[in-house]
Amino acid sequence: GEYAKAAFYAQGALQKSRDLGLDEWVAASLNLLANLELHESHFEQARALFQESLDRYEANGLDASSEAAVVADNLGYCHIALDHMPVGLPLVQRSLSTLEGLGSRQAMDYPCLDLCFASLKLDRPDEAEGWGVRALGLGKEFGRNDVVKNAHYLLAETYSEMGREDAADEHYEALANYYPNFPALKNYLHQISLIGMINLRA
Repeated sequence: GEYAKAAFYAQGALQKSRDLGLDEWVAASLNLLANLELHESHFEQARALFQESLDRYEANGLDASSEAAVVADNLGYCHIALDHMPVGLPLVQRSLSTLEGLGSRQAMDYPCLDLCFASLKLDRPDEAEGWGVRALGLGKEFGRNDVVKNAHYLLAETYSEMGREDAADEHYEALANYYPNFPALKNYLHQISLIGMINLRA
């Protein structure tokens, strides 16, 4: 949680990688820095760094690697968060296809979550449900609580949009269980949608 220190070391790694001409490490360092920007909801700054990272992987013929696929998903998420769906969706879909082809199941949770988020923003609740259920399953399978919590929230919003209040309540309840010190959370989420403010990477 010491993000300023993390950014300092990531900048150091980036500079050293540039000095040594290690393009793959430059790309990895850019991805680290971008993730730190994304954590702070600096979507435009993160987008530029992710783009440069992806460009580096592609220039070195590594566009079909799992590392590049993860960066492509992160870049796609930035575009989706900024409502640039025509740019973001293909990046996430490409990422998921690459990861599936590589058998990298553990890395497929966020692309599924991102596609759920995008579908919800595009008023496609049926698609959102499918991606959300898949993300939730992967999150539980690999013990990724961040994915599980986000999936519960997105599914709750999806079912609420569909008028399936019992299903929505089940997911709001599951999410609220992670925050025992906030007993009113479920009722709060029932009344106020955070879709326009949520950051799946924070």
